[in-house]
Order: sequence, then C-alpha cells, then structure tokens
Amino acid sequence: MTFITSILIVEPVLSFVIFQQLPTNGALISFILRIIGLLVSLL
Repeated sequence: MTFITSILIVEPVLSFVIFQQLPTNGALISFILRIIGLLVSLL
C-alpha cells in the first residue's frame, strides 16, 4: 500500500521538476491528501 502511495506522491514532484508545471488546485489538494494518507498508513 505504501509503495503505491509513494508513486502517487513522487509523480507530481517529478512533473514539477521536469516540466516546471505547477499543479492545479484540485491536484494540489489531492497531493496533500495522499501525503496525509501515507502518514496515516505508516502509523
């Protein structure tokens, strides 16, 4: 589970680094919720 979540977190970061493309509001909220989900699953 955490491996899949890690991929979902790394993908937008790589998109920003490679294409210098900022996420939209919806994508940013989704990114934050993924990080929270990862932290909850690790606890």
